[in-house]
Amino acid sequence: MNIFITRFTSSDEPFFLKLYSEQAYKNLPFLPHEQLDKIVEMQYLAQLSYYNNQWPDAKTYLVKAEHLEIGKIILSKYKSGLHIIDVVIGEKHRNKGFGRKLLMLVEQKALDIGCTKVTLSVATNNRAKKLYDYQGYKVTSQNETHIAMQKQLVTS
Repeated sequence: MNIFITRFTSSDEPFFLKLYSEQAYKNLPFLPHEQLDKIVEMQYLAQLSYYNNQWPDAKTYLVKAEHLEIGKIILSKYKSGLHIIDVVIGEKHRNKGFGRKLLMLVEQKALDIGCTKVTLSVATNNRAKKLYDYQGYKVTSQNETHIAMQKQLVTS
């Protein structure tokens, strides 16, 4: 199944909040549902605010496979690179090759806009690290919680 990205519109917001909440509901199952909904929404809005402050020129995209909404990605161009700020594939769409296809799509987009590398940061305990390794991303730095990675792109 092919994937593509489209620019974020306000109608995508409920889907993005749902993506964000999938993990929170797993991590905090002991809280009453309505209390958890409020906490998740506050955390989601705080994350958006942080991203907007750190990367004011970033662009948010809806990730689709055919007609299905499967995830989101936030990208920011800088000097000679394209930085992946955030990427989420919905739980029921994971382990189906969409992450790999999305990275390939981002890498092509980076080349199309004149970038020579793609960079990202991943939590040390995030299983997506294996995907980044497999796709040729190299560790550039690391601390206790995150690993910075990059991939040099080959221009043809």
